[in-house]
Amino acid sequence: MKRSVAHHVHCCLMKKKAAEAEAELTPGYVPHQCCWTPCAESEKMWAFQREFMDHMDKHIHNTESCRWIDPENGLCEENSMADWPSHFARGHSVNICKTAAVHYCYVCSIWSQEVVGNGLDWEVHCHEHYDELFAQCSQHSNEQLQIQPVGIQLFPETYQYISYKVETGFRGEFPEYHGHVEGSIVFAPMFCIWCVHDESLSMVERMAQYHDEDIFYGHLATHMDLINNDSLCPSPACGSKPYAKQDLLYHLVTINHLGVCGREKGGSGCRLRLHKIPTCPAPSTPAHSAQKHPLSESTEDLPRSILGRKQSQKHNDRASFLFRGRPD
Repeated sequence: MKRSVAHHVHCCLMKKKAAEAEAELTPGYVPHQCCWTPCAESEKMWAFQREFMDHMDKHIHNTESCRWIDPENGLCEENSMADWPSHFARGHSVNICKTAAVHYCYVCSIWSQEVVGNGLDWEVHCHEHYDELFAQCSQHSNEQLQIQPVGIQLFPETYQYISYKVETGFRGEFPEYHGHVEGSIVFAPMFCIWCVHDESLSMVERMAQYHDEDIFYGHLATHMDLINNDSLCPSPACGSKPYAKQDLLYHLVTINHLGVCGREKGGSGCRLRLHKIPTCPAPSTPAHSAQKHPLSESTEDLPRSILGRKQSQKHNDRASFLFRGRPD
């Protein structure tokens, strides 16, 4: 992804915010004894934060369960490998973070700085945006809904692309995952359509905000590898209709505006590539119809090489088949 001045400025601001948070980290440190068992230095009072954190690193390295002894509750033994800093901050009131966590929210344009190590402020913030953006469609209905494309154009000469205006969304009627990034400037972040609704993940993981399209689509590719021929759309708003793999790819492109098969940008529009389908005449249905083009029955897997890559082939930009959309 080509970096811009805006990206450079954002990186500079991130470094500045991190330095400010680091300045708050040391003054707030309270000397500790190590309550890990066994520990050869359990009687030592660790007066300097950096030394104590280096010491704790030796204990938690490659350790599956917590061996911290709490004066009231005894030996912890909780499995906390996924997030040791959060466990120690919330469970034992001990900050073992060597650096302060700094987050920027692309949804509401605010900075979040964590100096106590528990991550609660950012987690609560992620919960708020989840409730605002996705909670209303958090459960799959039992209905096999017939979802129609919104505001897209299909190019009838090849049936290999759709286009839509990047600044348009679904007006709150459907959840939006595709985001809006122009020249490294993030107008709206991208969210993983799979992770957002995965209740086995933490809310921070579910609401990860992607601002780099290459990283975002690389992440989606890890989920696409697991698609089988009887999969639901990961967005509960799309109902409980099972899809063959190629049908689900078509659905993700035309309904959710996710360029999982490749993408191009130009002017105020975005063109998303469809998987390979046979060339055939344009549908005879009226231009206002929402009927989609039939898919190929080929089971050939989508080439990974086209993910996240701009296509060089030029097509006629005249779009004569317009899917039903909402007025701007």
